[in-house]
Amino acid sequence: RARLGYLGENKATWASYDATELVLSGSAKVPGKVLIDVGSADQFFTDKQLLPEDLRDALLNKGESVELRMQEGYDHSYFFCVNFPARSYRFSCQGFEELRS
Repeated sequence: RARLGYLGENKATWASYDATELVLSGSAKVPGKVLIDVGSADQFFTDKQLLPEDLRDALLNKGESVELRMQEGYDHSYFFCVNFPARSYRFSCQGFEELRS
């Protein structure tokens, strides 16, 4: 729904804004491990508009390192954002350290 509202009906246009499609096409360059953090009660996830497994699988098929975290009971809201920043920050710091090595 969101893509239709922002990008119009031409689905070919959507691909350049879709992380999974960018990975599959080789357009996305991944410098390190990717973290995908999703709430299991996220309406976009339950409505099948947000497909984190597809992104994970695309990354794995390209030989990239990826971690998919499903946060049980969390939705697409403020509460998701305020409960996991420390873990995401640590994940990012570890990635920066690996890139520096």
